[in-house]
Amino acid sequence: MDDKANSKYGQPVSLRTVSLRSSILTPHVLTAATAVLLLLVIAISFALHASILHKAENDITTMLLQHKGVHEYVQQMAHPEMKQLKSQHQMTDALYSPVLFSSSYMVRNMHELYNQERKKAGLSQLYYKMAADNPRNPVNQADEREKALIERFNRNRSLSHVEEIIEEDGEKYLYVAMPFLPNEPRCLACHGNRQDAPEQLQERYPDGGGFNEQVGRIRAIESLKAPLADTWTLPVIAMVSTGLFGLLLVGLGLVNYRLKDAVNSRTQQLNEQTEALLKNEERLRQSEKMDALGQLAGGVAHDFNNMLAGILGATELLTDEIGDDANALQYLRMIEHSADRASELSQSLLTFSRRSDLNFSPLNIHHIIEETARILERTVDKRVQIRLELIATQFTILGNETLIENALLNLGINAGKAMPQGGQLVFSTRNIPSDVSDADNDNGYLSSKLEITVSDTGCGISPQDLPHIFEPFFTTRNAGEGTGLGLSATYGAVKSHHGEITVQSREQHGTHFIIVLPVVPAPKTTVVNRKSTEGGNETILVVDDEPIVREMNRSLLRSLGYNVLVAQNGREAISLFKEQYIAIDMVILDMIMPEMNGSDCFFELRKIDPHIPVLIGSGFSDNEEIQRLKDAGLAGYISKPFRRADLAEKIRCILHSESR
Repeated sequence: MDDKANSKYGQPVSLRTVSLRSSILTPHVLTAATAVLLLLVIAISFALHASILHKAENDITTMLLQHKGVHEYVQQMAHPEMKQLKSQHQMTDALYSPVLFSSSYMVRNMHELYNQERKKAGLSQLYYKMAADNPRNPVNQADEREKALIERFNRNRSLSHVEEIIEEDGEKYLYVAMPFLPNEPRCLACHGNRQDAPEQLQERYPDGGGFNEQVGRIRAIESLKAPLADTWTLPVIAMVSTGLFGLLLVGLGLVNYRLKDAVNSRTQQLNEQTEALLKNEERLRQSEKMDALGQLAGGVAHDFNNMLAGILGATELLTDEIGDDANALQYLRMIEHSADRASELSQSLLTFSRRSDLNFSPLNIHHIIEETARILERTVDKRVQIRLELIATQFTILGNETLIENALLNLGINAGKAMPQGGQLVFSTRNIPSDVSDADNDNGYLSSKLEITVSDTGCGISPQDLPHIFEPFFTTRNAGEGTGLGLSATYGAVKSHHGEITVQSREQHGTHFIIVLPVVPAPKTTVVNRKSTEGGNETILVVDDEPIVREMNRSLLRSLGYNVLVAQNGREAISLFKEQYIAIDMVILDMIMPEMNGSDCFFELRKIDPHIPVLIGSGFSDNEEIQRLKDAGLAGYISKPFRRADLAEKIRCILHSESR
């Protein structure tokens, strides 16, 4: 066979594929179809049989419940009422006949009348019998099967009924037997010792039937037979089977014809979905890892900033005390410079964790890129050519200029070091569509985003290093050549601006960092803030759990002329404020403290004095939580470590703006 001749698209196809399409009526298919058909016929037969049994069971159950209701009516209502009337001589002995209040007699006759009505309605007959091994009426005499059932029910009181299919005179019936009620003490009034029974019963049943029973013994059973009608004849089954067989073969032919293309198409879809899921899973895993690292970095930076606050505060106070001692001042400047560098390191950690306190304003990204390029021209190797391709028409973002500029500088410096022999460094921008919701539009964001790409032609990043490049302290450089915080700070800066950063790289083929940020309309005005470093004589409550920070803030504020009260946690602050809130003009509050954190303390303070100005001073901030506090009336926020002048300016702005 010529494979090419059988190809749909002119490409060779396997003989197995051709065989699949031409195997509609093979013996294997016929065998499978026959087996399926037989299983279907068997299933239908079982379903029909179950349906017939279910109908017969319902008929029998209904009848037995009716009989039991009649019996209970006679035993619980008619019999006691007639006996009472007789004892009150309101009924003659002639009327007090056992026939009138015999439940078995009434049930038996009721059933005969019921069957007559069923026959008139064209319904099948239900055969009923009350069978006893000690009957009063010979018609209730139990046969051998019924006697055995009576003994069986007496031996096993948990047995509620017996159900079986029997055949009599060529007809099949569903036979159900149930135990009659066990003898109760009240039953022995008529079924106990003969000499104790009513005279009418002794005279009516001289042979002794129905007497000498015992309490608790089941003396009789009720049994019913319901005919099982067979409405599905063999011709009907044969015709249905033939039709189903034909339909099955046609269906198999269609399925066989279309199966290959459908399977291939679905397989391709599943492969694409699986690949997408794997990529999403990897992105989620990376995001969770970065969030965990951010939590760790934020915690480290918080403690680090508390220590730096003490160092910088003590340095400023010592500077005031030393006076003109040149050597001492030089040493203090060295301490101050080292603390500033440590503060920058801490700020990088906070930027990565996205917990630094950021002041956002509208920024022209093109201006920042141009300024970054001018700095890099003086920094990187002269053999590196820097090129700008700024084609975006919407290039204003809401952000922090220092963070964005440092992020771009980090990327540019890393690119320069990846090209020791020279190469090209390209900064490019363009606008891309954005799925912006109505809520985002209300917040001022436009319906497009800004994509910034920083590309180089350097050595690239190895596949094993690529997943780790944004992790803090991860670096591929030699010891002493870098801290490993540049890219992590870049990552944090982008995330702080509600953006995304991705990287594409191949060894010896360069690297592309892609940043996507939301854009806002260009600003029309610019507001310039001016600082004031004057002090005052008001009373300020300082709340901080760190002893060094607490005492340093006390000293700094006293050096500015303020009266200072201190508390080491939120609960102590609330207790102190309740006693002296009239004299307290302002509260400086830490965020993270034991027993009661800064947020809870803030709201408790506001309950006591709704107008008390509160300034949050913390090693890091949860921007959402700070915003919540601002919405509730927070006066301001200052990030640790802070300088005395910055603290003084914050306090004066707050106190001058508050009307208490």
